[in-house]
Amino acid sequence: MIRRTLFSDLQARLGQGKALLVLGPRQVGKTTLISHVISAMGNTPGVKLEGDDPVVRGLLSGAGIARLESIVGTARWVFIDEAQRIPEVGLIAKMLVDQMPHVQVFISGFSALEINNSLQEPLTGRKFEFFLYPISWEEYEAHVGFLAAETSLEERLVGELLGGRTAEAKRLPQAGGPILLLANHSAARD
Repeated sequence: MIRRTLFSDLQARLGQGKALLVLGPRQVGKTTLISHVISAMGNTPGVKLEGDDPVVRGLLSGAGIARLESIVGTARWVFIDEAQRIPEVGLIAKMLVDQMPHVQVFISGFSALEINNSLQEPLTGRKFEFFLYPISWEEYEAHVGFLAAETSLEERLVGELLGGRTAEAKRLPQAGGPILLLANHSAARD
C-alpha cells in the first residue's frame, strides 16, 4: 500500500473523543486508509457498519441509543463506511460520540453535498474532518523512489488519472482525448 500522508494525521487524533471523518471522491482509498489506521491500533475489537448493506441500513434506521449500544457491544471503535447511504447518519454518529466516549468513531463517505449536510450540524464540535485526494506526487515518489517516479511521470499523468486505463489513454493522443475523457470520468465529477 502507498502510505498516505493523512495516515499520521488520523493516528494523531485517535482517542480525543471526536469522530474522524474522511471524505473524498470515489476510489481514492478512504476505506483502505481508515482500515490501516484501525489495524495499527492492534487487536482492538470493533464494528464496521457498511452503508452499502441494506441490513445495516435497516438496523440503523430510527436507532436510539439502546439499539446502538447493542450493536456496538464491547467494541472500542466503530467504522461507518459509505456513510452517505445511511439516513440520519449524522444523528447516529452524534449519539455514538456523546454517549460512548470510549468508542473511536470513524466515518467515510464520498464528498457529495448530501453527506456534508447530514453530518455538519449534528457533529459540530464533535469531529475532525479530513479530505482525501487522489495519490499525491509526494506519496507516489515516497513509495517507488525518485527515479522510478520520474521515469513513469508521463504514464501516471495520462493513464492513472483516467482510473488506470493506460491502454485507452495511449489510444487518445488526438486533441482533447485524455482531457475530455478525464472530464467525463466519474471520479472527476465528485
